[in-house]
Order: sequence, then structure tokens, then C-alpha cells
Amino acid sequence: MSIFKSKASKYLSKAVRTLYFHTGTHKTGSTALQAYLVNNDALLSKAGISYVFPASEEKSLPIGNGQYLYNQLFNRTIPVNDLCELLEAYFADCKTAVCSSEDFTAFGPEEWRQIKVACQPLRIQIRFITFLRNIGPYYQSLYSQFIKAGAILKSFPEFCETDQFIYPMASLKLLSEEFGRQNMTVLHYDAVANHIDAAFLMAIGLQPDKHDFIAISSRVNRSLTDYEQQIISRLNQAAGNQYSLELSTLLITKNRSLMPATQISSDIIQILMLRHAADIKWLNHTFFDDLEEIKIIDAGLNRTSAETLSDSDKQAIDREIADWCLSKLQTAKEDFLTYTIKRLAEIDRENAGNPAVPANFDPYAYLFLNLDIFYNAIPPYQHFIDFGRHEHGRQWRWPEQ
Repeated sequence: MSIFKSKASKYLSKAVRTLYFHTGTHKTGSTALQAYLVNNDALLSKAGISYVFPASEEKSLPIGNGQYLYNQLFNRTIPVNDLCELLEAYFADCKTAVCSSEDFTAFGPEEWRQIKVACQPLRIQIRFITFLRNIGPYYQSLYSQFIKAGAILKSFPEFCETDQFIYPMASLKLLSEEFGRQNMTVLHYDAVANHIDAAFLMAIGLQPDKHDFIAISSRVNRSLTDYEQQIISRLNQAAGNQYSLELSTLLITKNRSLMPATQISSDIIQILMLRHAADIKWLNHTFFDDLEEIKIIDAGLNRTSAETLSDSDKQAIDREIADWCLSKLQTAKEDFLTYTIKRLAEIDRENAGNPAVPANFDPYAYLFLNLDIFYNAIPPYQHFIDFGRHEHGRQWRWPEQ
């Protein structure tokens, strides 16, 4: 008998257990919900539902307990015995378990099939809970997230020119094909945004009347206001993305109550409608009994939710930025040295043998003679292979003395 069969056989006498995968999607309150689950893990356990972290070092907000599984599985194959042990760890002797990560939307057929195969001998039935928001607000919130991370320099209209809803759609279609619609609960985030905790508990068969709601009522994240986005964008253009997340986190932490605009121009609404009409029809038909739940944007909300920051709000933001800049001036040399060492240590030398790379290519010269690549933490060899060799003016060796 194989090790896999011997390990799995001890579960055959047990009753069937249920593993709920909370798959996000992104920008649907996952951070707040995960904080809520951590704060209520003892109460959940008393009700026979486990929310545990399989690796102790992962139990830090705002990471969901499924992030470790995601990191182990995404774009790779792990031994089936190891995957069985990992899935088993989520139960902690309970009959029901919750595994949460909004990054699960990135899983493809290979990852989900590995999970399906590992769950069968363990007598684990798989269920899914997914929050889905209206498409316009999803674009807005995702754009703000990318600005925070320094991942883009585009304007919001430019951002909307590309399909950003492709991953939630691909994930939901894949799950419905692989596991069946009957094993999925899809909730309209915009309809339950003020009580996603209650909606989630009811989806796993609990009544939400005996749990600690403090974590869900405290704003642990928000989108940047237009005013803040403009400042972060200017920072990214001037210095690359090395400071973007740090400053964004500071602004959000210091000004949690600020409300970003949700109003979207009619031109962008038209673009999104043309692109996503078929998506909306499929979602509403498949998960909402043909009711018009998912929309581009709520028309009434779009008329009344333009951003109105007061002068005092803007002054507070300006003060935070000025104080932050002064602190950076004090530590600029040390920070630059640390950043430089990190960039040099991360040079992708595994790509040095690529036939597209010249024999005299110097990665140090490529970074320091092309500072946009250096400041945006782009691997030099990969950048040259993908883009640099086609771009006029890129230098990859030091000028001759």
C-alpha cells in the first residue's frame, strides 16, 4: 500500500466533511472579513467550524488563512501527500473548515484539480463562497489598489481600456464547470457590503447573532481618494514605485474615514457596458435567477457620490505628505543604499544564458544607465529580453573610458 493510501485510509471511517473556499473576489471586503474570522475563530470552533492557519507564521492580518495554500500551489505541482496533509490541517478536528484567499481567483484548472483529487480520499466535499461586486466599482477599486502599489502610471480612463474583469469571470466559469453550480454560493457584494460577515456566516449555515462584529465594523482598508491618487501618481513618476505602497498605507492609516469618489463618467460606463454586457447576462442568469443583480454601476449611486474633500481634509493630507518627505530626507542615503543592495541581489542571472542577451551585457550597467528599470524593480535580463532590445537608446554596457 502506498503512503498516500495508508494516510488517507484512516479518514474513510469518518463522516464526510466540508471545506469552504472563500475565493474573494478582489476588492470585495476580503481583508475585513478575514479579520472578522480571526477574531471569531473560537466561536466558530464551538459551532464545529474551523478557521485556522496551517502555518503559524501566516497568522498575521490582513492575510487570509488560505494564502499559504495559494503560495504552495499556484503554478506548481506539489506531492499529493503534502497537499492532503495541508488540507487536513484546516479542519483541526472539526467537520467543517473555511479556507480564505482572494488570490484563489488566479487558480486555473490544474490547481483546482489537484485539490479535488486530494480531497476525495479524505472524504472532503468542496464548497465555494464568492463575493462579486458591480463592474464599475470593481474597476475603480482595483485601479486604486494598483496606484497604491505603484504598479501603474495610467489614468483611470486609460486603465478602463483593458479588460480588468477577466480574472473573476474566468474563475467563476472554471469553478462552475469543474465543481458544479450547486456547490457555489455567489453573493452580490454591493447588496451586502454593510454586513458581509452576516452574509458569509449564513452561507456556511450559521446565524450571525453571537459573534464579535468589531473587526468587521472597523475599516481596515479603503481606496485612495482622487486627490491622494494624483499625489501618489506624481510620486511614482518621479521616483518609481519604491515608496508608493509605504506612502499609500500611511495616508490610509491616518485618514481612514475619507470616502473616495464612486462616480463614473458616462463615456466609461458605455465602454464597460459594451465590453461586459455578455458577462453581466451570464452572471445574473447563472447565479441570480436572471434577476438584474450585477450591473455596471448603480444609477442612483452614480448620480450622488462625487468626491467632496474639504479644505481641512486636503490640508491634513498635505501635512502627512510633508512630514513623510522630511523623514525620507533624513534617511535618504541609508534607504537608497538598502534599496540598491536589494535590487542587485535580485538580478535575474538565471536568464543570462538566453540567446537574446548579448555576450557583453552588463546587468549593473543596464540598471544604472536605465533608471526607470532600476527604480521600478524590474529584473534587468528579463526586461532586456522582453522589451529593451527593441527600445532605441537602451544601454547595457558602460561607455568606454
